[in-house]
Amino acid sequence: MEHLFPAYKDEQRQEIVISIGEKLKEEIHLKEQLQFWIKLKKVTEQMKEYHPCKDKIKEDEKWQKYVKALAQMTNTNEDILLEQAYQCRSVCIEYLNEDTKFYMVIDLFDVLNRCKDQLKILAENQNFNDAVHFDNTLNVLSKSKHQKTQDLATYLRDVNPTMQNTLWKCTLEDMTSLAKAILKLHSKGQEFTKMISKCCDINLNTISTLVNEADKIRTETSLKQLKDAMDTGEWQFASYQEVLKGKKEELVLKTNNATWHCEEIGENIDRVLLGAGKNELREIKTVIQQFEECKDISLYRIEFWKKGGRIDIENDEKGGIQNDDKPLKLPVHLQIDEFEKCKELWKQRLMEWKKQCFELREKFPALNYFCFNQVHFLIKKINQLNISNCPGRAIKASKYIKPFLQKIHCDVTDHDVDNVLKDWINFNLRDLDQHNINDNNNNFRQCRDSIAKFGQILHRVWISSQHNCVDEKPFSIGLYAGKPNLIIGSKELQSKELRSKELLFGLLGLFESQRFIPRAEHILICNETTTEEDIACLIFRAITNHKRMPLTTKIAKTTDLITITETNHKSAKPLYCLVYPEKLTPMTLNQICQDIYELLLSDIRLEQLKNNFYTFVVLSSNQENPLCKILAPFKVIPHSFLFETLPNQILSGLYHNQWTNSRVHDISTEPPWIQLYTSEKVAMGKSTLIQRDIQRIREIHKTKTIHEICIAFNSKDIDWIKIMDRFWSYHPCSNDVKDADIDEENTLIIYHLNISSCVSKRINDFLFELLFLQHINSNSQMSQCFHVNPNMIFLIEIPSTLNRPDFTVSPKKCFYLFFSTVKFPTVEVSPQNNKFEFGKEAQYVIKWMQEFFNGNFKFFHTIFVFPTKKTKD
Repeated sequence: MEHLFPAYKDEQRQEIVISIGEKLKEEIHLKEQLQFWIKLKKVTEQMKEYHPCKDKIKEDEKWQKYVKALAQMTNTNEDILLEQAYQCRSVCIEYLNEDTKFYMVIDLFDVLNRCKDQLKILAENQNFNDAVHFDNTLNVLSKSKHQKTQDLATYLRDVNPTMQNTLWKCTLEDMTSLAKAILKLHSKGQEFTKMISKCCDINLNTISTLVNEADKIRTETSLKQLKDAMDTGEWQFASYQEVLKGKKEELVLKTNNATWHCEEIGENIDRVLLGAGKNELREIKTVIQQFEECKDISLYRIEFWKKGGRIDIENDEKGGIQNDDKPLKLPVHLQIDEFEKCKELWKQRLMEWKKQCFELREKFPALNYFCFNQVHFLIKKINQLNISNCPGRAIKASKYIKPFLQKIHCDVTDHDVDNVLKDWINFNLRDLDQHNINDNNNNFRQCRDSIAKFGQILHRVWISSQHNCVDEKPFSIGLYAGKPNLIIGSKELQSKELRSKELLFGLLGLFESQRFIPRAEHILICNETTTEEDIACLIFRAITNHKRMPLTTKIAKTTDLITITETNHKSAKPLYCLVYPEKLTPMTLNQICQDIYELLLSDIRLEQLKNNFYTFVVLSSNQENPLCKILAPFKVIPHSFLFETLPNQILSGLYHNQWTNSRVHDISTEPPWIQLYTSEKVAMGKSTLIQRDIQRIREIHKTKTIHEICIAFNSKDIDWIKIMDRFWSYHPCSNDVKDADIDEENTLIIYHLNISSCVSKRINDFLFELLFLQHINSNSQMSQCFHVNPNMIFLIEIPSTLNRPDFTVSPKKCFYLFFSTVKFPTVEVSPQNNKFEFGKEAQYVIKWMQEFFNGNFKFFHTIFVFPTKKTKD
């Protein structure tokens, strides 16, 4: 540089070098981008040729400007200045308006260009571009014995619908729209690009031919079997016991040679409809029509049973006697009107039962703590316990009856349970006359009367409960009585953890404003196992609570003296809350929308509830779910959404911890109490310290029978059945122990909740129910529930790290239930308070090693003799 620029100073020459270097880098960068723009143009023009509406896709002005700029950049006849290249680049960037990584999208373009012939097959072949035929294609491929073909089905299941919906079935008016649609494919990630490549590594034209041939053979087979069904077939419907146990074979078609389940029947009929001729279809028309009727019959029966309905005695179509315990059977040779009559029969039964359910829940408020199948379970247990000389009657009742009653009244005693069992024996059905319940005009009178009897017997437990007795007058925070209220979590909180935390503790803020301690009956936290009936029960608890409210009487000022009894509306109304409805399954959510309207918002119900000042709140973090849209007119913003004192107030009323000091580690506290164990680093020995604490607890409570139970939470999903079994593993019924002591004063249950680093955030909901509401409900997966009793201690081990890729927060932020407003007693485990100790075997080895190094061993020679077996020469 000295010879080129002798008159310049070193600093000036250095600036020239830097400037030239930067321009060279920019030129290289432009050349790299140029390949991107060229390939985008080529791929866009190529994809246009495969589009079904290619004649309607116009070259718009923006596209023409882009093509012109690209031509100027690629002009080889003259050198283009860097400034001009920048101008052309800005045209391309402005045209696309996409901030993307060019080198990554080029991989997508290369795959699309290389696979253009195979992509054309995807776009034009009916086996791929038609939804019904594509499902059939996947079905054929997935049943192949070749792994490569099965893998192709997996790739196609992701790739083909995306390509179809993004490119070929999407209305695109111009080339700009098409180019942007192609770039959208990149948002699916590099893995999607690889799947496109793998799909096209196999000749899709050959695959289509194989599908057609295989389908032809299968169509012929299916057609033959359906014809056989016309002669010897029989439709079989599962019994109620099979349905409630989760049996998937709810509907089958049985012939002499085959048994098809519902999905298989549908697949075979669809295949025949696609591939058979009109004359052949005419021969099996009847069985196809019957299938549609049978699906409806099965759905009505299943819904009837899942809502707790039972049939006493039923005359089947052949004149015989049949009940719910046996499957319903309908021969294929029956006329179609017989199937229509059967469908109408079950439809009518379902409608009648829904009406009965409504009346039962309004007349017997104690029923609103249970789904009706839970009631059937409890009635069965009560009958078993009332058998003469039933062994272990009190012990069994403490597990199978008492925890359910504790949801109604948390302080229910064993004596109360015993009274319920006695009342069941001595009950006179004539006592139901006052409720106008003895309607004998249907087939489920016995079922209905048993449920009514159960509700009437539990009425005394319900009326004596203090859960809904509000001593202090609440202060207003903007909730409306007599109609639903909707509260949406703050949009400003971008983090799901913060929104969940806000709602969960904001929920307690609502109860704080009501001067009211919530129980399990007042709060329902939704998850994927929550059923429509669970939520209906919550609503009924809210609207039937007025039956326990104080009444006033007055004399009407008319010519005749009339005594009028009214509800005292000045008394406080208990609050009932539905939380996280967005976590429900779509089917359940749709059902709840209908229930909310029928129970609270229809004209008839508004008139009936005009003097019912219930308080019902829905709290959601997602206002786009269907329920929130329906309740949008009832959205409220509470005046005060604080949760300053109630969380600690709740826990201080439930546990004996010193809530004023979270660092207190006092295991001599009388149960119940809670203790958290945390550590900044892994391998600090939290479990070891817990075992030491348990041993010290045993020494303090020597006179009691102590049960130690470790419950591990090792996955993102909660295994409800396994967890419930562990909670109850101390109980004599779980261990078949006779004459065991179950008195709470003589026993102590220590639960070590070992929470691993693999759990999901919903563990907070579970622990909220367990520790705050002290009750874990039964659900569709299990018929057992669990209630926290005064003789229980919870030692909770919090993980130091989180091993789930979807967790981007620290453990303390993830477990917001423990590390926020509520100051849970916490032990920070470290080498200072948990010194490392060798086990017994290790201590034994160390002892001998010390003796050896101290010279206390005498050396001697040892001769080892190894016996050998002689072999013949």
